[in-house]
This record gives sequence, C-alpha cells and structure tokens, in this order.
Amino acid sequence: MSYKYSTGSVRYGDIYFEDDREGAQTYIDFGQDTITLRPSGSAILHAQHDRVGIGTSSPIVTLDINGSLRVQSDRIAIDNSKTPAHAGANGQAGQICWDSNYLYVCVATNTWKRVALSSW
Repeated sequence: MSYKYSTGSVRYGDIYFEDDREGAQTYIDFGQDTITLRPSGSAILHAQHDRVGIGTSSPIVTLDINGSLRVQSDRIAIDNSKTPAHAGANGQAGQICWDSNYLYVCVATNTWKRVALSSW
C-alpha cells in the first residue's frame, strides 16, 4: 500500500496520512510479515517479527542501525555479561562484551581484545 497525496488528509482505520504537499512521496509498504517506511522514497525503517532495521532493509540483529546513533542520556547499559571463549572466538567488529574482570571489544571478524577492569 502506498499513499500519494492529492488534497487534504486521509484516514484508513488507525492509519492517518497527512498531506504535506511538499517534497517527494512517502510510502508505507506492507510486505509479507514486514512493514517498511519510506519517506521521500528511501527506506529508513524496516520492521519484521524479530528485528527492526533503521537505514537497512535486512536487519541481522534485533535493532540494526545503518548510520549514526546518538544517545541523549548519562548511561548505556549492557545487561547480561558475556565472556568470549578466546581471542579468536566468533564475533563481528564493533561488538562489546563484559564480565567482572574485563571489557571485551571485537576489533575485526573473530578478533577480540580486552582491557582489565579495576576499582578506583
């Protein structure tokens, strides 16, 4: 389904379309078990039953962001600890894990580095 504005606004059930009369068309695509939002014709949000993709139409984790991320808070929390089995354990660049002794960072595919944690 897509909505191309003509005049005024349109409501279909719980979906409301606002007529902005400016810029490129915006689409909401309902695919097989997916929903994709395409403002100005380019996909920015892709939702399926077990992932959400922002800037990607093929998320590979629960929240997959292709672009910058800004967190306006005083903390980021990784709730569950995890210890990679060894420096060559499976991992993707950018993954971060922790346990009570170390902070682990995957710096390249299957390449982990760690730094010791200490009290101050």
